[in-house]
Amino acid sequence: MASLAPSRSAIELMQCSNCQHVPLSFSGEGDRQRAFCSNCGQTYSVLECGAIDFLDDGEFFNRLTPAQVVAHNDLFAWSYERLWRGNALSILTGSSFSSQRESDLLNSWLEDADPILDLAAAAGYWSRMILQQRPDVTLVGLDNSAPLVAEAARQRRSQWPNYALVRANAEALPFANASFAAVTSGGSLNELPVSQTLAEVARVLKPGGSFISMHVRQVSDWGQIFQQVWRWGGLQFFSEADLRRQFDTVGLEVQRYLVFGAIVFVKALRS
Repeated sequence: MASLAPSRSAIELMQCSNCQHVPLSFSGEGDRQRAFCSNCGQTYSVLECGAIDFLDDGEFFNRLTPAQVVAHNDLFAWSYERLWRGNALSILTGSSFSSQRESDLLNSWLEDADPILDLAAAAGYWSRMILQQRPDVTLVGLDNSAPLVAEAARQRRSQWPNYALVRANAEALPFANASFAAVTSGGSLNELPVSQTLAEVARVLKPGGSFISMHVRQVSDWGQIFQQVWRWGGLQFFSEADLRRQFDTVGLEVQRYLVFGAIVFVKALRS
């Protein structure tokens, strides 16, 4: 796999997790690539796919929920989009919901936002939807699964010069305050520690910046049975009222809340 070296525009957004110095430095080529902090000397490994790795696996895996552990499997990374993601919205909404419809909604809400963080990006499904419309946008795809990040790298295109990949946790984002004009999360909010994640989203958003999420909402019909089972695996489901409270707490104001069956699309602005 050819390495994807982060663009300068993406590197300039990254912050040292040790001393919070901005930006990180990056040097080398191929398997000699490295990221480091010029202030404190902290170094960060670069995965074979070119993603900067901010995680310590020795501590990291002990904190994963059962639902999160699944995403760290090579077979899951290969099959997630091929067998599930493209059909997921049609299944969960109970009607035809094409990837083109999803892309149109996402890009219309993003408008001309730049730079963008795709949070818990998995194999880059939403990242590619954005880049196919705006190939020059600075976009960072972040996930904590090395197999998923590697799968995202395999699907990159040479005409996306400002696309970078990072392995890190959503609740400890390695970026400076007010770095991004938009943060997106396409299907992952249910799996994340929501309070810490939303606080980090608000921190890295510029004032007036947007957070766009698509996730499974809390349902009140027979689907409650399935959601209760999934909760045992570490998933969370939110009512509209609870979600609005969570957003308000961190300074995110909900502007749009669209329900399609069990799925909700939300757009909120940073105050």
